[in-house]
Amino acid sequence: MAWFKKKVITKNYVENGNGFALPENNFLESEAKKILAVIESLPDGILIFNEKKNLVLINFQAQSFLNISGAEAFNKNILELSQYAFCKPLVSILGGGIAEVKSEKVELKSDLILEILSNPLMVEGKKIGTIVVLRNITEKETVERVKSDFITVAAHKLRTPTSAIKWLSQGLLDGDNGDLAKEQKEAIEKISVANERVIDLANKLLNSAESEGGKYLSKPALSDIEDIIISVVADLKEAAKKNNISIKLEKTENQMPKIMMDVEKIKIAIYDFIDNAIRYNNAGGKVNIYLTKKDDDVIIAIKDTGIGISKREQDQMFLKFFRGEKALKIDTEGKGLGLFIAKNIIEEHGGNVWFESKEGFGSTFYISLPIKEQFGEYVTGKFY
Repeated sequence: MAWFKKKVITKNYVENGNGFALPENNFLESEAKKILAVIESLPDGILIFNEKKNLVLINFQAQSFLNISGAEAFNKNILELSQYAFCKPLVSILGGGIAEVKSEKVELKSDLILEILSNPLMVEGKKIGTIVVLRNITEKETVERVKSDFITVAAHKLRTPTSAIKWLSQGLLDGDNGDLAKEQKEAIEKISVANERVIDLANKLLNSAESEGGKYLSKPALSDIEDIIISVVADLKEAAKKNNISIKLEKTENQMPKIMMDVEKIKIAIYDFIDNAIRYNNAGGKVNIYLTKKDDDVIIAIKDTGIGISKREQDQMFLKFFRGEKALKIDTEGKGLGLFIAKNIIEEHGGNVWFESKEGFGSTFYISLPIKEQFGEYVTGKFY
């Protein structure tokens, strides 16, 4: 049962365990029982802390997840709960102040993975406590891992034959086996182009699997983000020229601070954002890149004058394999992995990604990266 202590404190009031007095009458007692019954029947674990950060309610599911009884946990401060093995990861995420958490994953054991969420409890604009939700996502995560492992194996298996096709095709085109007729050369060139698409897909699938695995960043170095942007723009110069699209970089600081990052991975992320700004732009359009420093972050804004993103599609833009309706018409060969991978890369560096867009009027994608000079300074980024 949900651990919810109460005692009579006056003739007409009861204390309800979280430190607040409620009128004692049949109606309120009946409603309280209904609420507790709902909390008890939830598949999610529920913990409620009062304003002193003491636990005042824990339902049966939370007790089961954390391997703790209500009698043991009741009225203990959040930090005191760390003495219990399965509570330690929870306390580590929430902290002594019980931070607001949108979504954090924690693996308590091999067959139990929880998503942790926490929100303040407000009454008339005043915070009276915090509710913590523990959601069992073991099955979902297991399926995702199986899919990711399959993708990784499949992508690796594709590399050997595609590499062989690449070098054999190039050898034939270079005349290693004699001169080719015009028709033969054209056919092999088509084979080569198609093979390059398969190689690109295999690489993107591997990047996707690695970024999900949390062990994606391997070569940290103190680097200049402006140099990376300039390098990416140079790589995309021909693509922009083909559609008569101008690219302009502006910055607010003469010298931007250097950042500890995996240069190769950050370049992949920025490449995808700028490539999309070019690819889904209008002929003769513009791509403006703004580089600025705000507090302890470097902010990159990539603004285009392209097709924009419809409101109904905006929530799905960073989902794996998602492609917008208009984007599909412009580029039928896209994989829907670029933004997914780019977002994971930025978040692994402790940064954030968001965007503003209006259909038919272009989009602006924002990247924030924390100004850190050592890996240990990262809050969420992981270097392996």
